[in-house]
Amino acid sequence: MLLHYLKVAVRQLLKYRTQNLISIVGLGVCLLCFSICFYVGRFILTTDRCFENRDRIADVQLENEFGEPYGSAHIPLAHRLAAQLPPGVEAVTYVNVSEKRDYTLTLPSGKELPYLALATLEVDSSFQRVFGAEVLAGSWETASRTPNAVILTERMAKRLFDHPSEAIGCRMLLTNAQQVARSGGAQASGNVAYSVQAVVKDLPVNNTLTGMRPMDLLVMNDELSYLYMFREADYILSGQLFALLRPGFSPAQLSDHFRQENLKMLMGRDERPVTAVPFGQVFWQESPYLIFAGIALALGVLILLVGLLNFFSFTCGSYLNRLREYSLRRVSGSRGWQLLGLLFTQAGLTVLLAFLVTACLVELGSPYLHIQLESFSLEVDKGMLMAHCAQYLAAVLLLTLVICAGTVAYACRLPIQAGIRGTGRTRRSGKHGVRNTLLAVQFFACWLFVALSVSLYLQTNTVTSVMFNNLTETQKEEILSIPMHYSFMSMADKLALVERMKQHAGVEDCLLAEEAYTDNQWRTGLSLDKWESEKLRLDLYYRKVAPNFFHFMNLRIRQGRELRDTTDIVVDQKLAESLTSLTQKEPCGTVLYPWVEGPVTVCGVSDMLTTTAYASPWEREPIKGTFYRYADYSRNFGHCYLRCRPGQAEAVRSHVTAILEETFPPSIHAEVRTLLQDLEKECQMEVSLRGIVLFFAIVCIVVTLLGVYAAITLDTERRRKEVAIRKVNGAGRRQIFSLFARMYGWLLVGTAVVAFPLIYLILQEWQTAYVAFFSYGPLFWLGIFLAVTLVTALTVVFRIAKVARVNPAEAIKAE
Repeated sequence: MLLHYLKVAVRQLLKYRTQNLISIVGLGVCLLCFSICFYVGRFILTTDRCFENRDRIADVQLENEFGEPYGSAHIPLAHRLAAQLPPGVEAVTYVNVSEKRDYTLTLPSGKELPYLALATLEVDSSFQRVFGAEVLAGSWETASRTPNAVILTERMAKRLFDHPSEAIGCRMLLTNAQQVARSGGAQASGNVAYSVQAVVKDLPVNNTLTGMRPMDLLVMNDELSYLYMFREADYILSGQLFALLRPGFSPAQLSDHFRQENLKMLMGRDERPVTAVPFGQVFWQESPYLIFAGIALALGVLILLVGLLNFFSFTCGSYLNRLREYSLRRVSGSRGWQLLGLLFTQAGLTVLLAFLVTACLVELGSPYLHIQLESFSLEVDKGMLMAHCAQYLAAVLLLTLVICAGTVAYACRLPIQAGIRGTGRTRRSGKHGVRNTLLAVQFFACWLFVALSVSLYLQTNTVTSVMFNNLTETQKEEILSIPMHYSFMSMADKLALVERMKQHAGVEDCLLAEEAYTDNQWRTGLSLDKWESEKLRLDLYYRKVAPNFFHFMNLRIRQGRELRDTTDIVVDQKLAESLTSLTQKEPCGTVLYPWVEGPVTVCGVSDMLTTTAYASPWEREPIKGTFYRYADYSRNFGHCYLRCRPGQAEAVRSHVTAILEETFPPSIHAEVRTLLQDLEKECQMEVSLRGIVLFFAIVCIVVTLLGVYAAITLDTERRRKEVAIRKVNGAGRRQIFSLFARMYGWLLVGTAVVAFPLIYLILQEWQTAYVAFFSYGPLFWLGIFLAVTLVTALTVVFRIAKVARVNPAEAIKAE
């Protein structure tokens, strides 16, 4: 019986091989897209599942004046609770994601290798009890008794050593200790020595403890940790403070205990109450990951819906065209379950072939399945993704069984005579109404994906053109950006390295900086009256720049002169206007007072320079402008820009890369980018999303057009005799095209009318995140509509042209 079902299924698949191939490939690709989207969604929604005690962990914080948690731990409170645990608490631990650190590792052979920007987590001895870190080598107890102990993660140990046990006892020298200490408001003299005491299993990336970022190492008893540097401070907020509760004891009960004890800690001049909230609550309130997970799940459902609608549209149409066959089988004694087996075998075989397509795509694309969005990084595991696809395959097979059962139920209710004569089919309008509804949903999804992909491309171009708008795109490509924050090198070595790079004939100018100008833009305040009147205080952005900054960046000085010493500042036009409105005189010569340092004098007014295209809540406050201060980078710098002569950028880049590779040890990768690439890196989220959404848009369009092709094919095959009679009666190609194509025109217009307002609302909301946004005027909407309409029209015309060329006599004979 099963062999018979397979034979019939194969015959039916070969009868409409083109349409079935369309369904199989379309469903397979859509299933892959759906699986990837749900992989991301499930990855985010299963955050913190790696911690067995997650339901017993409370986040202990201070309440602000609005009754909400501050979001960071109170250091004196951490010491107080560790000394005397509250009732219902088993352990208290302090955790802090430290600034990235540079270490020089001494191998057992005595060789020293520097490693830069290692992600570091500050912990204490109670961390393992609360979060359950699994030790692979070494001893946690030994680490808890050792000053400046380093605990490597498994992935970092594999990167450094052949076996984790080889790491134990190795010496690591922190070479950017001054930068790490300065970020905490402290001081450090020279480098700080650490020793590796243990190797632990990697923490899964999807945890709120590290902010959804992978860690390279943990440090314990660290002399540069906030927990130890500020143990005697009156108040300071840093990191997170967690309490492991006894079974049955909740964070709310702990918070009630703090309230009953009237436990308050000093915060500034006021005392703030202590509270406890469930683990992860503060993170989810402040992070956009839930929104991102919702978007990923919605995109996945939408793309799978397109594939399923295309698949079931053709499947149901082919089933209903076989009602005469089903009636004859009933005459020969076939029962309902036998008809169900016949149909489900065909549909199941199609679904299995689609899954085979998905599996092949996963296998081929697994090296490229990496998602990077700002701080969020995800490496898609091929085995897990394949397991997810198998789960979704089972769901699709179950849905297919339901569709087949519905078709069989309808066929069994139909009188046998009516089925044999062909008079019992569903009304043409009803059957086409369902099919057209399915196509409308597919077109609706197409409008969304196409509009979003085009928007992402336009916005990426807008961001890169607006940032450093005083430079042309060609000039941005001719400026090389070279990181020089190599803490293992002395300043004299860095300067010598820069001199070697400048010797190339293609180098026109050199600009040194503290850090890349695409990085953070600092805020500060200046006063016109030594901070006596609040009305004369200005909230500003500022940058420390070298004297040749304005010439190098093509930034024109409109009034006055450039910087000469540390008492000079140059203000941009926006700040100049603010100063003029306050002082009623020209800004040049105005004396301003910083909060700490001595007075500065405005020596010039420059053009506006946009270094960021993003808006944030604090940036929406009235910022009065930007000023630039003199800096001498001959003693300390962390970045170098080289402006190349026209056409010489690649030659200079090769020259610089060769020098860096020759100078650096093998553990350091030479990094040379252009300023334009730096700007594109700043809009990494848009660049990553546009590739993903563009792929989904292409898949959606192709599947939808293939669905249209399959629908027209079924229509034209069923109405060949009608077309032949119309041609005999004088109908031309124009009338035949109108007969079939009119409905698809209405589908395009109708779905666009529904989708475009929704897309407009999405763009309106999206626009609030940027300082500059692309223009989505009439040409934007018209271009999208014409593009989708054109490819749809070509598909329709291609298929209808075949029917229009059919000989009427042959078509009538075939009937």
